[in-house]
Amino acid sequence: MKILYHHRIRSRDGAYVHISEICRALTERGHEIVVAGPNTVSKSDGYAKGLDVVSIVRKKLPKFLWEIMEITYSLYDFTRLVLFYYRSTPDIIYERYQLFTPTGIWLKYFFRIPLVLEVNSPLAMERSRTEGLFFRTFADRVEAFTWKHADRVLPASEAMASIIVSRTGLPRDKIEIIRNAVTPQAFAPGAHDNAKRSHGLEGRLVIGFIGFLREWHNADRVVRFLHRRGEDLDLHFLIVGDGPARQDVEELARELDVASRLTITGVVPRDEVSRHAAAFDIAVHIHDVEYAIALKLIEYLSLGLPILANDSESIREVLVNDENALLIDEDDPQAYEETLELLCRDVSLRERLGMAARRTIVDQGLTWDENARRVEEVLSDLLTQSGR
Repeated sequence: MKILYHHRIRSRDGAYVHISEICRALTERGHEIVVAGPNTVSKSDGYAKGLDVVSIVRKKLPKFLWEIMEITYSLYDFTRLVLFYYRSTPDIIYERYQLFTPTGIWLKYFFRIPLVLEVNSPLAMERSRTEGLFFRTFADRVEAFTWKHADRVLPASEAMASIIVSRTGLPRDKIEIIRNAVTPQAFAPGAHDNAKRSHGLEGRLVIGFIGFLREWHNADRVVRFLHRRGEDLDLHFLIVGDGPARQDVEELARELDVASRLTITGVVPRDEVSRHAAAFDIAVHIHDVEYAIALKLIEYLSLGLPILANDSESIREVLVNDENALLIDEDDPQAYEETLELLCRDVSLRERLGMAARRTIVDQGLTWDENARRVEEVLSDLLTQSGR
């Protein structure tokens, strides 16, 4: 089938990985994908260090004016989408949900074409929490309208599905959970000793983190743990990525005199992430919003790493305490330190959790190829129902 994939992602972060991997997997299953996205996408992976023109403009404009621009952009986006439709004449639309962007729904009704909506976050609520929204009520209504009028909704977790149902009353049979996933061959347990050697970490116990580093990821807790236990356990903290919290983490490490036990790689090309992460002995993941299962968590599982994660509703969809990870209350710093020390000292525990983590990928079907197969079923079912 021919699928028109509509999105507004501009940076090469986890969202971009999701898009590129599902498109790849669907293409390999014999489908034609026509991608309708922004004209310009960041040329680098991950964090752009504020050099992005749109980000600069957004910071300088009053909130209400920026939101008006976002709403107005939807009209331009709809025009572009119509042109994409006429050029490609797709069988179905696959859209990644974006705030203030009901353009796929408009296209659905304009051309009487089925639409599947991928929903990873309740963006109105999320933006209101993190940045504030001037037009919050309007944003809520547009969001609910977009979710409700899709033919199928594909949330990334059961927790996200519950939010959609509570906001829209959408029947559960119109919802299919499609979680973040991984390509196991790309994130297989690697050459551990070689990876450590490449970072000059031979003999050290490495605590690792992958991704876009923000203040709520609690990296400061690991730095403080290095200060208290680093010398005793010969620890090192390796962050594969970058982000706005990097400077604060580095300053804290200097202040506590553990800068020599911290390495932040900066932006790493996607195909090199697993090579760096092969140096990890332990992976930490101590924050997720209540509806999210982060991409990095699936990657940790695929790498066969013992994981320390927060005990939240969404996390429990894939992790079981003392089975394939250790889960703690992220608001309890003492539990964090005690559990991390337990992982550092108990080699057999790390080995048991790591083997179970790797099996989780197979047992729960957390691969992009499996996701593509399930998406294909949803799309085929809709096409059959619509008679297209």
